[in-house]
Amino acid sequence: MESEMDPNERLSQVDTGRSEAGDEFLRNFFIKFGMKKTLDSFQQEWFELKTKGELDLAQMPEIPPVYKENIQLSNVLTQLQKEVDEARIIAEKSRSTYDKLTKQRDFQKINHRRVQQEKQKLNQDIGKLKKKYEEYQTTYEQLSNKYESAVKEKMLMKLEKDRLIAKVENLEANLAQLEDADGGGGAGAAKKSEASQLELGQSPTKT
Repeated sequence: MESEMDPNERLSQVDTGRSEAGDEFLRNFFIKFGMKKTLDSFQQEWFELKTKGELDLAQMPEIPPVYKENIQLSNVLTQLQKEVDEARIIAEKSRSTYDKLTKQRDFQKINHRRVQQEKQKLNQDIGKLKKKYEEYQTTYEQLSNKYESAVKEKMLMKLEKDRLIAKVENLEANLAQLEDADGGGGAGAAKKSEASQLELGQSPTKT
């Protein structure tokens, strides 16, 4: 491709050996600078004179090779300047992309550092919560054991109370039968009270 050609190689291809006819030079000049109307007028008048035989081509002066060389060098320079501009645009885009990627990299580094700090803090919080959980678990087990012991003790006390009540009721029934059999109301009541106190583990009181 022409854009990939070395500038020195392009300069070496500049033709400096042959003179260029005046009409050819003018045509190339008009085409190069986009002078289409002027070119059309020149072409029309040129061919009219040539058709009428009023144009002596032998007398037509040739353009010195240096003019042709200057135009070719100007074309090479224009092409090189165009490539330089394109390269500058590409470099600016690359620089912009590089800056953008650098900012993204810095943002990712900051974000990664923040995530690591949050992770470290969460690990510390988890450690504290785990320690508290273990302490609460120990306290819960202690309270649970105490509660179970209290429930068992309460049940035993209730059973013991029910057993004693049953014995007292049985004893009272037996005393009532004895009173009915003896017919002594006062003595029977005293015996009944004494029997109740003995059953409940108390010493009898004298009256």
